[in-house]
Amino acid sequence: MSEKFIQKEITKKLNELQKETAQSLDKSLSSKLENEDSTPEVTSTKLNEKLQHLSEKLNQINSSKYFQDRISKETNKEIAGARSEVIACLRSNSDKPLNCWEEVQKFRNLVKDL
Repeated sequence: MSEKFIQKEITKKLNELQKETAQSLDKSLSSKLENEDSTPEVTSTKLNEKLQHLSEKLNQINSSKYFQDRISKETNKEIAGARSEVIACLRSNSDKPLNCWEEVQKFRNLVKDL
């Protein structure tokens, strides 16, 4: 009999703990949902305005001299020459591409310096 009594008490205690846990979970979820509801709503018009603003900034940056001055004509010629050397080497050594490591390294160094 004492064994059945202990089992009933344990079951009773487990049920109480489950109820308490469920209640605390409900409370925490409710509070989090209430906090989320208080945050400003994101609307499509706000997103479109932000996208338009970012688009304008990108256009300004692209049209600025920053990108135009960044790569000089001389550097462009050097890079194009090094690229041509790599392509020519790879074509002539199609079965041994590792023979072109010097040309590739020269090209990489020029591009890395941009």
